[in-house]
Amino acid sequence: EPDEVEYEPRGSRLLVRGLGELEMDEDEEDYESSAKLLGMSFMNRSSGLRNSATGYRQNPDGACSVPSARTMVVCAFVIVVAISVIMVIYLLPRCTFTKEGCHRKNQSMGLIQPIATNGKLFPWAQFRLPTAIMPLRYELNLHPNITSMTFKGSVVISIQPLQATWNIILHSSGHNISRATFMSAVSSQEKQVEVLEYPLRDQIAIVAPEALL
Repeated sequence: EPDEVEYEPRGSRLLVRGLGELEMDEDEEDYESSAKLLGMSFMNRSSGLRNSATGYRQNPDGACSVPSARTMVVCAFVIVVAISVIMVIYLLPRCTFTKEGCHRKNQSMGLIQPIATNGKLFPWAQFRLPTAIMPLRYELNLHPNITSMTFKGSVVISIQPLQATWNIILHSSGHNISRATFMSAVSSQEKQVEVLEYPLRDQIAIVAPEALL
């Protein structure tokens, strides 16, 4: 019979996560210490997972719990207050936060005197025509041109002054006035007068050579 040969196991390596590699000898104490270290590693990991899970509350079915009504009301109130403060700061004028403060400007503005097309002051600054003149009669003559879609004509207006005035304000839109004359009831002689145009309000002003009334 062959002689019995005893084989001793080679040194083996035991990989413990988090502890590195430990060289294992034949001695039983090394096996025991490695087992203890391995058990401590798993215990530390399980305790860490329990600590991290304590911050979350779950329902028995596994879903996260809904915040309480009081928490939601407080959060909504804080958001509304923050938005209100931001809007107030944005809408208020900058002078509100200065040392001098804001000075009120005079809101009352007088009527702005309009300017006629020839650069002179237009004598009327309102949309409605003045009541100082009352028209009595219109005599209108028109000569239309169908080819050019234009017309020529003349108009004679009989008026009666109700108040003392130098100007006769009329409506006129898109007219090319070449000549205007004025004749009073006292004098039968026609006098050429100046015509001021203000297209922004479709108005013209005939400046009388003498005060009417």
